[in-house]
Amino acid sequence: MKEIYYETGHVCIWYDLSQSLGSASWFGSLSSADFREAFLKCTELITEKRLKNWLADNRKMEMMSQEDQSWVALMAPTILNSGLKKMATVVSEDIFHHMAIVDLFDKASGELTFQNHYFQNPNEALKWLDCEIPVNEKQQFLQF
Repeated sequence: MKEIYYETGHVCIWYDLSQSLGSASWFGSLSSADFREAFLKCTELITEKRLKNWLADNRKMEMMSQEDQSWVALMAPTILNSGLKKMATVVSEDIFHHMAIVDLFDKASGELTFQNHYFQNPNEALKWLDCEIPVNEKQQFLQF
């Protein structure tokens, strides 16, 4: 069953312990402070609940600053040491943000401790994660 962990106007972070699944759905452009707080909430959730699967839904996320990209690279060990096994990234509709995310993973590829794949929609991503859409999320996924 899906439980909301953290939610603002720009991000919704939730988890489903029955599937060892966590997710962050990002919307629009976030200030640096808001982005970093939400990112830390993601890492906190992964560690606290010992999640094995992560769905990063970046479809509606806009470009993050170069400073935030560098900060994410510095924070990478937190996720790399979390026990996460699979991350499915639903790519942003913003091509520049999509390229920035791919670049971050390319730079960390030698250090990755989990599998990461890119997808065009969350249904494909969840299938790869061997997870199902939580019942109360089906309508939201179908809207995009």
